[in-house]
Amino acid sequence: MRPATKAKLQEILFDYPYYDDRISNLGDCKQRDVMIERKQSITRLLNKSNNDSLRQAIRLYYFSKPRRYTWQGVAFECGMHPSHLSRAHMEFLHKLARELGEM
Repeated sequence: MRPATKAKLQEILFDYPYYDDRISNLGDCKQRDVMIERKQSITRLLNKSNNDSLRQAIRLYYFSKPRRYTWQGVAFECGMHPSHLSRAHMEFLHKLARELGEM
């Protein structure tokens, strides 16, 4: 995965907790439709994931504000080995990229 694609996906994930407010403040426009699609894609991927630890890790790292953990700390909190979490995270990003048409 290209670094720019990874950075864009991570930015989308960091914005995810704020999508409901932003969607409600936007009228009918293309940006609103894109945000709805992104929110649905992320929610669908999280719900389809069989890995509860990965779901918890994504929530801890991307959705909790202020962010309190590095990936090392997230791995410890979720009971995962850091290298296993890294692989699972990259797999999640690849699935998200395919879902959003970024790859």
